[in-house]
Amino acid sequence: MTHQPFELTGLDGTNPLGFLAALGTARVLERQGRGEIRLGWQRRATWAPALEAPSFADPDALIGAVADGLRGRPVPAEAQERLECSVSV
Repeated sequence: MTHQPFELTGLDGTNPLGFLAALGTARVLERQGRGEIRLGWQRRATWAPALEAPSFADPDALIGAVADGLRGRPVPAEAQERLECSVSV
């Protein structure tokens, strides 16, 4: 079964930062272990990155997964206390 790729329309693949952002997006999804993530390119006005992510049914699910992956880990209370002490000095 083939899946329609999700175009990352906000990224310009011909721009080095856009290229790296597309790679980072694919990496964030891959780290979540949600199946095979493939990154490709489609020719539009510029080269547009497109993700093939069969485990995501719709763009909203994919966007939510990227947001969750970028959210990071909670800061331990001990580290937060050290930060607050160093700022107040």
